[in-house]
Amino acid sequence: MHRPLRDRPEGPEEDRLFDLMRERAVHGLEDDELRELNRLAALHADVDVECYDRTAAALDLVFSGRRCPPLPEELKRRIASTAPRAVGAAVRPRPSSVRVHSPPDSSPSMAPVPPPPTRRANWPAWSGWIAATAAALVAVLGWTREPAPPDPTQVARVLQREVDAAPDCIVLPWKPTEDPDGRAVSGDLHWSTALQKGYMRFRGLPANDPAQKQYQLWIFDEPRGTDHPVDGGVFDVVGGEVVIPIDAKIRVNAPALFAVTAEPPGGVVVSKREHIISLAQL
Repeated sequence: MHRPLRDRPEGPEEDRLFDLMRERAVHGLEDDELRELNRLAALHADVDVECYDRTAAALDLVFSGRRCPPLPEELKRRIASTAPRAVGAAVRPRPSSVRVHSPPDSSPSMAPVPPPPTRRANWPAWSGWIAATAAALVAVLGWTREPAPPDPTQVARVLQREVDAAPDCIVLPWKPTEDPDGRAVSGDLHWSTALQKGYMRFRGLPANDPAQKQYQLWIFDEPRGTDHPVDGGVFDVVGGEVVIPIDAKIRVNAPALFAVTAEPPGGVVVSKREHIISLAQL
């Protein structure tokens, strides 16, 4: 059986040393605390004072949500097969070289007696176990977890910068209509034909219940005429100022008019144009 290992050496100085090590890894130290840590570390040279820092850094990498490329299957199998042995080697106690010799009249088959346990645990081996465990977490969890979902706000900002930087970007104000939901609407529309991208900014557009109705954008492309506008996407509004990306279903060549209508949930293929909420026109 493996000899049990304590999580740290005993004694008031060692206690304080490990408290400072943990505090530095989690919160950082003040100047006077850092000097105290260095002094205690010099008195206990057998203690790996950076083990908590390495472990905290490894765990932060695992759980930070950073995107990582997929780990090759062959490398994944090698990690899975070698990590248990690496961890086991880190905590395996060294075999004792101390033996108690049998007196002349004792049985020759008497087994060697191990030395009595010492007060101090094998801290270098324990710190090696921590490092091996953290490395395994990084290798297995960090490479195999699902990427974190993108932040919608950040995605919208990137789209706005890209569209507004396009040389052919047009900016059109929204004009209210006589529809009750459109009388207080303001904001603008930004569109780049070269990028086939754009976004809409609304203020005063009433929040909708997606189970009852949704808003839908229509792009009137001159080559297609007014009877066949391009579907620009269905969207919802929760109130306040909102930014909505344009999702043109087919290519738009020469937009002349943009219109927002209220439609049944999921939108429609052909709008009856009964509830035109807002217009933006070149």
